[in-house]
Amino acid sequence: AGIYDLNFGFQLDNRFIALTPVNNQGSGGCAIGTASVSPPAGNGVRVSTSCTDFLNKPFIIFVY
Repeated sequence: AGIYDLNFGFQLDNRFIALTPVNNQGSGGCAIGTASVSPPAGNGVRVSTSCTDFLNKPFIIFVY
């Protein structure tokens, strides 16, 4: 839980990646959470998320 391996189907080495956790407090989730992304490897990245009371935290990722 809290770890997502994403494959975008295209090379990521020469792209910028932005990642942000989503505030889902209104839907029973937590407002404070973290999301981090590992350096890209080929077509994929690993995103890790956590929250104060559970590991899964919604996130938004931008690749450009």
